[in-house]
Amino acid sequence: MTYVFGIDRNGKLPAGPFPGRPDIRFDALVLVTLTPDKAPTASLTDLTTNTSTSLPSGSVLVRGQVLAVNVPAEKLRSMLGLTSVNYVAGRRPLAIIDSTLQ
Repeated sequence: MTYVFGIDRNGKLPAGPFPGRPDIRFDALVLVTLTPDKAPTASLTDLTTNTSTSLPSGSVLVRGQVLAVNVPAEKLRSMLGLTSVNYVAGRRPLAIIDSTLQ
């Protein structure tokens, strides 16, 4: 199963890509993949440069129905000067992709 979280590092992005939901905007994605009997993995994709970086092992914590992802602040550098305390991330994933539904 893959969880996708959008992050707004910019603070001044145009309306988002979802019809009727213009306030959902992001310029980076965190993808978390959970595979049975394997350690969870996570990556950060910068949508402005189309580059992807694997997050360190141990960045993902799963406890029951809670999923936590630790993204190092230096990986989320803002292009327009927002400090890390100003980044906006959704509390819920943008998408949950279940590979069993193929």
